[in-house]
Parts: sequence; structure tokens; C-alpha cells
Amino acid sequence: MDLNNQIIIYKTEDGQTQVDVRLENETVWLSTSQMAMLFDKEES
Repeated sequence: MDLNNQIIIYKTEDGQTQVDVRLENETVWLSTSQMAMLFDKEES
């Protein structure tokens, strides 16, 4: 699997949210769905 353009959001066994990203030019782009998942909020 090519992770060059992937943002991986997952929860650890202890319930903590983890985000794995690859930065390019100091910019990370997230969709509203990814932001909602990251911050454990409803997408509106």
C-alpha cells in the first residue's frame, strides 16, 4: 500500500485517537469527515 497520500485515523486499544500523516510542504489536508472523526464530533 502506498502511504504517500494517505491520512490514517484510528483509535488505540485504550480509546485514544491517533492520526498518521505524511507532510509535504508543511501542509496537511483533511476533509470535513476526517476532521469530525479526528475530534470525535458530528459532521454538520
